[in-house]
Amino acid sequence: MATREPKKRRRDRGDGSITWDKINKCYTGRISLGYKGDGARDRPTVRGATKTEVKEKLDQLRAEINAGVRPRATYTVEQCVKDWLDSIERDPHTMETIVGQAQNWIYPKIGARKLRDFTATEADNFFKELGQVLSKRTLVMIKSTLRRSIRRAQVHNLIARNVVELIDLPSGQPGRQSRAMTQAQASKVLKAAGGQASGFIKVVRASKGPYGVSHAATDTGELACGNKPHADATVADVSTELKDVTCRADRNSASTTAPKPTAGSRRCSSSRSPSACAPESSASSRGIT
Repeated sequence: MATREPKKRRRDRGDGSITWDKINKCYTGRISLGYKGDGARDRPTVRGATKTEVKEKLDQLRAEINAGVRPRATYTVEQCVKDWLDSIERDPHTMETIVGQAQNWIYPKIGARKLRDFTATEADNFFKELGQVLSKRTLVMIKSTLRRSIRRAQVHNLIARNVVELIDLPSGQPGRQSRAMTQAQASKVLKAAGGQASGFIKVVRASKGPYGVSHAATDTGELACGNKPHADATVADVSTELKDVTCRADRNSASTTAPKPTAGSRRCSSSRSPSACAPESSASSRGIT
């Protein structure tokens, strides 16, 4: 009596189908997810050299779909970064920096890698390689670009986890020397600038008579108190030491270190002419007419 070969077990529903692709010389696995919006069947496809490899890929695909992730088989790291760059708005200088770093470092080294196959180990090796030539600040910026790009892919259900968030950056190369002044240099500058008025370089006397208070003035003759000399007033240079200023308004405006005014000098008001800065007589100061 001839023995009957056992029937092959029918695959479970939802397991998908595995067939041999004669053209591409590989096994192809497909699972059915119903129909798309245009009425065509939604059947994601995976490929592998053996049936076992295809089964593993199908199991991974089903796990991602159950988790709400719909990865694209051809979606690369470069496409992921470009999609993020197209979705943001920054000032032109910032965009130029980010795009330049992506073009110089991300695209040539890992841009062709499929995002779904990009692992934390590959990301760690990528930044270790960059750490040999780039500074820590540049590494931080490149990591920020990758992290935000993959996070956007997570929002759109293109990837399950963000592997860039799992790695630590290397120390990188030392950056250029700071151009800022040291504390000692800043102290010398402050010491040299102390007591000097900005813009006021000389002391002048503007009066129609022999008497009058001295004013701080610029090189063009502008007085610190804001007054304009009278048309008949004589403007004479007194000195280049701002401590010789006796007009109170000038001392406040020019921030000089002039001594306190004498009893004969008084505040120069913008409502009076410069000749009003001249000291009054002792009789008028006592109110005697």
